[in-house]
Amino acid sequence: MLNINFLDISIYQIQLFLAVAKEKNFSKAAERMHITQPSLSKRINSLEQVLGFELFDRTSRPLKLSPSGEYLYGQWNKLAHLIESSIEKAYEINSKACQALSVGGVDSFDARFSFSAICKVFLNNNPDVSLQLNFWQFDELKNKLVDDEVDVAFTVFFEASSLAPQFEYEEVIATPEIICMLTSNPLSSKDSLTFADIADQNFVIISPIETQNYFNHVTKVCNANGFSPRVARYVNNAHQLVLGLRSDNDVVLCDRFLSGIDNPNIKCFPMPNTRSAMIAVWRKNNSNPNIRFFVEAVHKYYSE
Repeated sequence: MLNINFLDISIYQIQLFLAVAKEKNFSKAAERMHITQPSLSKRINSLEQVLGFELFDRTSRPLKLSPSGEYLYGQWNKLAHLIESSIEKAYEINSKACQALSVGGVDSFDARFSFSAICKVFLNNNPDVSLQLNFWQFDELKNKLVDDEVDVAFTVFFEASSLAPQFEYEEVIATPEIICMLTSNPLSSKDSLTFADIADQNFVIISPIETQNYFNHVTKVCNANGFSPRVARYVNNAHQLVLGLRSDNDVVLCDRFLSGIDNPNIKCFPMPNTRSAMIAVWRKNNSNPNIRFFVEAVHKYYSE
C-alpha cells in the first residue's frame, strides 16, 4: 500500500484535474472553473506531489495526459459522475421528504376536532404535502419522534421537563391550570376558587408508575400554594382522570385541553396565578420545513 494520505487529496483538486484533462489546456480549464491559471497550476502541482508522479505531459501541444494520468482520468471521471448522480438522488429524496409531514398529539387531548380543522386549513395552503395525524400516549409519541415516524408532536407543558437534549419545543398557546370536580361537590357552587379552597380536597392523580411527570407536576403546584396533595386514588392514564371523580370532595388538576372536562356533570375552575400550555415538540435535526408551517397554523388557529 502506497504511503499516501488521502486527506491531502480534495474533491476540488480532482474536479480541476478533470477540467484540465477535458479542455487539454490550463487556461481554458481555469476559465471554466472560475479560477486563475496560476492558482489552478499550483493546485495540480500539489496533487502531483501527493501522488508522486506527473498527470500531464506538458511538453506536448495540445496538452496530453501521462499514462498514469490517463488511467486516473477514467477512474475519477466515473467517480465524479457517481458523486453528481448521488447528490441529485439525495436532492430528490429530500424533496419527497419535504412533501410529507407526520403530526402526533397526546391521545388525552380534547383538541382532536381542533386539529382536524387545523389540518384542513394547512392542506388548503399546502396542497402538495402528504399529511398524517395520529394520537398516542406521550411516551409512545417520544419514541416515534426518535424513530422519525413523527415529525412534530403536541402535548402539555409539564412533559417538557422529560425531554432529552435532542428535542426542542415551543409553546403554542398558554392556558391557566384548571381544577375539575363533580357538580355535586359543594365547591362547585362558587364563582371562583383559590388553592386555599381545595387544600382539603382529595386529588385524583395518574399513578407515578405510569408517568412520574404528572405526579411531580401536581405535587409542585400544590406545594407552591402551601399544601401537599391528598391523593384519593391513582388512575392509569389521563383518560381516566375525569372518570376517577367519584366523590363530592374529589378534584383533578389539569388544563383546558384534557378530554372529558366538558361533561355537564363536571365543573371546572381556572386557578389564579397558574400557567400551563400546549407545546409543539420536534427533533432538533429534523429539517422538514413543513414543521414550522404547521406550528404556525396551530398558533394562528388558537390566537383567533
